[in-house]
Amino acid sequence: MMHDDILKVLRRRYGRKLYGNGGYRYAVIGNVGNYRGFADGGQRRADAVMLSLWKSDGLKIVGFEFKVSRTDFRNELKQPDKWRGIGRFCDAWYIVAPTGVLKKSEVPDPWGLMVVTDDTVKTSKRAKPLTPEPLGREFIVDVLHRWNRAMEAIP
Repeated sequence: MMHDDILKVLRRRYGRKLYGNGGYRYAVIGNVGNYRGFADGGQRRADAVMLSLWKSDGLKIVGFEFKVSRTDFRNELKQPDKWRGIGRFCDAWYIVAPTGVLKKSEVPDPWGLMVVTDDTVKTSKRAKPLTPEPLGREFIVDVLHRWNRAMEAIP
């Protein structure tokens, strides 16, 4: 299972959920950065973010980092503050990995763990709540840019 496969499963689970009013409950956006461009080399990316679109859900933002192998996960642990580039805007942060790649005991707080198969995603360890910073304009612009690109890809 690769990154694109994990994103598709997350979108099937959260990003396409229609209700009686015809609205989406969540938006799942892939490859989101903390700003547009690469000018100063400090850009960080999340493999995906999910935005709750209903006020009754708290309008939360959840960040996701996909790990397709144990080596990939170990490399993430070597850069313990990397996730904060996007995570600082999030209410929760999850590692998402295929079944059997990680154990929940290996995932440090405040991160959570979601386990994905070919067609489902389940929470194995709930993330600890984060206190997000106010959204930066650069982050908002990149979210909208990525959403626009995703919409262009829909036939």
